[in-house]
Amino acid sequence: GRTPTEGDSASIHANRALLTRFVERVMGGPAILVGNSMGGLISLMTAAETPASVSGLVLVNPALPAAPGGFFDLGVAAMFAGYCLPGIGELLMTGRKALLGSEGSVRQMLDFCCVDAGRVSPDVVAATIALSQERTKTAGGNAAFLSAARSIVLTVLQRGAFERMVERVTAPALLVHGTHDRLVPVAAARALA
Repeated sequence: GRTPTEGDSASIHANRALLTRFVERVMGGPAILVGNSMGGLISLMTAAETPASVSGLVLVNPALPAAPGGFFDLGVAAMFAGYCLPGIGELLMTGRKALLGSEGSVRQMLDFCCVDAGRVSPDVVAATIALSQERTKTAGGNAAFLSAARSIVLTVLQRGAFERMVERVTAPALLVHGTHDRLVPVAAARALA
C-alpha cells in the first residue's frame, strides 16, 4: 500500500510487471510468491507470464472469476460495480472516507471481509487504521485504488482469457481459501483448483 505509482498505472497488469522486476532485480532468481486477494491474482499472472521467475505459489483467497454457473455476493457485486463507474467510483471513495473516516472505513471493510472481525488482532486493526490515515495524505491514493479495482473486475470478467492464463502456470501452488469468503466465493477457488 505504500508503493508510489509515480504517475504510472496501479492496474494489476502494472503491478504484475513491478513484481516481475522485483523478483529479477532484488531476488535475482525464482521466488515463491505468496499473495492474498489482488496479490494472489498478481502472483498467478506472474507465474503464467514469467514462469522462470516463479518456483512456487501460495494463493490465499485470490481474486478469481466466478465459478461456472456461480454468482458473487450481491453486496460485493454492487460495491465493485460502483467502483467501475466513472465518477461514481470517485464519489464512493471520497464519500466513504468523509462519512466514516479512516477508522470507520477500516472497521466497515473488516466487517465486510471477515467472518468474525472481532478475531482480528487489535494490533493489526490499529496498523491498518494508521496505514489508511497515511494513505489519505497521499496524492492519487483513491485513483490508484480505483485503477486496481477496475482492472481486477475486467480481468475476472474475461473467464476464457483467465483460464488460458492459468493453463500456462507450471509452478506448484498451494491454494488456501475460506469457505465464508464474501469477496470471492469458495466455489471459484474450487473451480481454479
